Amino acid sequence: MTPYEILGVDPHSDDKAIRKAYLELLKQFPPDRSPDRFKEISGAYEEIKDEKKRLKNYLFDKKTPVDRPMDALLLEMRRNAERKPPSFEQLKELLRNAE
Repeated sequence: MTPYEILGVDPHSDDKAIRKAYLELLKQFPPDRSPDRFKEISGAYEEIKDEKKRLKNYLFDKKTPVDRPMDALLLEMRRNAERKPPSFEQLKELLRNAE
């Protein structure tokens, strides 16, 4: 399952929507009653909790619901309503920071 499926959010969701879904799930599955589910939810949230992590997830995670890295980049650009591609320096920095 992808982090989006675990949290029940759309891949186009923003930070606020992802955090809201995460907190709702934590109410339903607290660590003392459902430790395995809590770990799964927390792990999914850590993977996509901010924009930088989501972009890294789009580009390098094979479970992401896109076919090619360029699709992921275009998806992220559309989500941010940017119509110009990132600069060469931005792309180099993104690839340097990828593990």
